[in-house]
Amino acid sequence: MRMRRRSVKMTAIAAAAALVLSACGNGDDGETDDTVDDEDVETDDDTDDDDTDDEPSADGPADTTVVYAAEQEFASYNAGTADQNATRNTLVLNGVLEGFWRFAPDGFAEANTDFGTYELTSEDPQIVTYTINDEVTWSDGEPIDCADMLLTWAANAGVYTTGEEDEDGNETPLFSTAGTAGYEDWAKPSCADGDKTLEVEYENVYASWEAINPVTMPAHIVAEQGGLTVAEFIEAIENDDADALADAAAFYNSGWVMNPGELLDAALMPSSGPYTITDWQAGESLTLEYNENYWGEAPATRTIVFRFLDQDQQAQALDNREVDIIDPQPNPDLLNQLDGMQGVVVETGESFIYEHLDFNMSSGSPFEDRDLREAFALCVPRQLIIDNLIAPQNPDAEVLDARLTYSFQPDYAEQVAGTIAGDYADVDIEQSAALLAEAGMEGMEVAIGYQAPNPRRTNIVELIRDSCGEAGFEIVDQGSDTFFGGELDETDFDVALFAWVGSGYVSGTASTFTTPSACAAGQKGNNNGCYSSEVVDDLYRQLLAELDPDAARDLVAQIEAQLWEDLPTIPLFTFPSVIAFADDIDGVVNNQTQGGITWNMEEWARQ
Repeated sequence: MRMRRRSVKMTAIAAAAALVLSACGNGDDGETDDTVDDEDVETDDDTDDDDTDDEPSADGPADTTVVYAAEQEFASYNAGTADQNATRNTLVLNGVLEGFWRFAPDGFAEANTDFGTYELTSEDPQIVTYTINDEVTWSDGEPIDCADMLLTWAANAGVYTTGEEDEDGNETPLFSTAGTAGYEDWAKPSCADGDKTLEVEYENVYASWEAINPVTMPAHIVAEQGGLTVAEFIEAIENDDADALADAAAFYNSGWVMNPGELLDAALMPSSGPYTITDWQAGESLTLEYNENYWGEAPATRTIVFRFLDQDQQAQALDNREVDIIDPQPNPDLLNQLDGMQGVVVETGESFIYEHLDFNMSSGSPFEDRDLREAFALCVPRQLIIDNLIAPQNPDAEVLDARLTYSFQPDYAEQVAGTIAGDYADVDIEQSAALLAEAGMEGMEVAIGYQAPNPRRTNIVELIRDSCGEAGFEIVDQGSDTFFGGELDETDFDVALFAWVGSGYVSGTASTFTTPSACAAGQKGNNNGCYSSEVVDDLYRQLLAELDPDAARDLVAQIEAQLWEDLPTIPLFTFPSVIAFADDIDGVVNNQTQGGITWNMEEWARQ
C-alpha cells in the first residue's frame, strides 16, 4: 500500500479546483446506466483455502477483481474541459491519471510525494516550485515532465483564443476548461523539453496555491495529434503561437471524448497511474487493469470493474455479490434494504455535495427577469422536499441556505446570517402569484431538466409542480438521459436540477458564479445558467487572492449575500452520504468530495 504524506489543512475559505457535476442520484454528477448480465462481469468469490493465486507478488498486485457499481457511464479521458467536468469521468480517472495531490476525505488536498514535491519558495513574489520524481513516466514510457506542465497551464489559463468571435462579440477560447482560477494568475511558465522541475511565479497572489495541479494530461499525445513534436509544442507556447496550437487544442477539447463502448486506441490514453482502461461494454461495464509499466508501488488488486447500474438496482446487486462496492444517493427504501443484508458494511456521514436549482439566465430566457426568478423561488417547497425525501434517512436534515458553505461546516450560520435567505424559507403562493401576474406571465411554462432516470429528482419535480402550480406556473418534467453533456451544456432548460460536488475549499465555486467567457457550450465553465454580476466577479477576484482567513470569510459572506439578492440558483440541501461494501473487501474509505469513493481504488483489496 502506498503511503502519502498528508498536507497541512488550509482554511476552508481557500480556493481550489472547480466544483464537479455530481453523479449523485443523476449520474454526473452523470450518465445512463443499464444492467449487466451476471456472466458479463464476475467478482472473485473463490473460497478455496488452499488457493494462493490471489496473493500479491513481490512486484505486482493480487490477481483479484473488485467490482464497483457506477451509476453513469464514462465519457471522456479528459475531465478538465467545460463539458466533461463530471464525476462519471473522475471516478474512473482516479486510478488512471495521477498528479501532485488528491482530495482526501476531509475535503482538503493530500500531497502525493510518490509523484513529486512542490513548495512555496518565495512569498514576494509568490513562487511555487514543482519537481516531478525522476522515475515518473506515462505507461507508454514517455517521461512526465515540462511539456505536460506547460500543457496544463495553456489549457486552463484562458490566455489563448481562436481569433474568432461568437455572436455576442466574445473571443472564443482555444482550449476548453472547467475553470481558470489559479492558472490565470501564473506568469507564463518556461522550461525545456525533458525538465522535471517547473518554477511558477504568480502575477497575482493566489491563496490556494497548494491545490493547483500542474500535471493533468499527456502533452506528447496532444502534440502528436496536433501535428507537432513535443519540442514544437513547447516552442508554440513559448511564442504564444495560437495558430500552431490550434489542432492540438482541438484534440485536447474533444479528442478524448468517447461514445459508450467505443474505447479509443490505448496509444491515445497512456496512464500515469496504477491502472489503464482495457475494456468497455456499452451500458454494462468498464474495466481497469494493472498498469504493468507503473512507476509506483503496485496496487492491491489487479482488476477494477465499473459496472453500470441504476441506483435502484445497486443494493440488490450488492446483496447478490454481483458488485462489491456501492455509493448511491441514500433514500429510505435503500437504507432498509442495506440494513437487512448479511456480510455488508454500511457507512453514513456528511458530504461535500449539495442539490440545487439553476435558472437559465441566458439572453432571451424568461428567467432573465429577476421578478420571475423570485416568483419561482417563493413557490418551491424546499422544506417539504426535505421532509418527504431527505429527513426519512437523515432526521437532522435542514434546508440549505448557502451555496459556498456546507450546512455541517462551522461557519455556516455566520455565512447565512447576512443574507435574505429567510425571505424564501417558507412557501408564499400569494406573493408568487402576484409577481407572476404583474409580469403578465400567468401560466408560464417552466421545464425542469435533470439527468434521468432518477426517482428522487422526479419526486422533487412533482412536489414543485404541485406547489408552483398553485401560483400559476405550469411545470414540465424535462428529465432526460442526455441532460449531462446535452441539454445542460446547450442551456436547453428553464431550470436545471442537479448537484455540485466540492471540497473544503469554498472558492472552488468561482467558475460557477463568475461571468463566463461566453454563454455557449464549452465556454461557460461551470456557469451553466450564464449568470453574470460585476459585483460577484470583483468579490471573487478579491477572494482568490486573500490570504487572511477572517477577511476571506467576510468576502464569502458578501458573495453569498449578493447571490441571494440576484437569485441565479436556489440551494436545496446538503446530501447525506452512504456507502456499502462486502465485508471481504478492505481499503474502502468514504470520500464525499470531488475525489469520490474511488479516490484510493489502488488500496481496494479482497481478503
